[in-house]
Parts: sequence; structure tokens; C-alpha cells
Amino acid sequence: IFSAYSLPLGGGVGSKTLNITARNGRVVGGFQVDDDTEIMLISNQGGKIIRTSVSEIRNTGRAAQGVKVINLEPEELVAAVAKVAEGD
Repeated sequence: IFSAYSLPLGGGVGSKTLNITARNGRVVGGFQVDDDTEIMLISNQGGKIIRTSVSEIRNTGRAAQGVKVINLEPEELVAAVAKVAEGD
């Protein structure tokens, strides 16, 4: 699961990010983004990499279970998630 926020949240008291269940697994990473940001997800097996724009990912409420961004095999996990550096 990856969580990205487009607005400042919490006012210093924290915010619930999402519901963690056996279906969606643990949080891999999170950072602040805008619609122009691109992210990259990398799997731990088979070298599966996906690059996508944040604007292509459906928004959900904070108490949701997330949005599927990458298809993984049963034993495969997301090893890393990162913002793509802006270039010229």
C-alpha cells in the first residue's frame, strides 16, 4: 500500500491514513505529491517496475483500503516506492 497526500493534513495531531487488512498489506511508503508528480514502484522479485503519474491514480478517502497500482504474483511484494525526479 502506498499513501500520497495532496493537501496538508492533521494539524500536528495525526491522521488516519487507511485501514490495514490482510487484503491490502502493510504501508510501503508515503510522501506529499501533486497531480504533476510521477511515482515508481519496484517489486522484490522478477524486476517488475511501474512508473505512473499521480493524476492517473483514483483518489479515495482516508479510511479506505487503497487503490491497486501494480499487479503482483502471490508471493511478490512491493520493495520500494519513490517519486520520479524532475528532469529537463
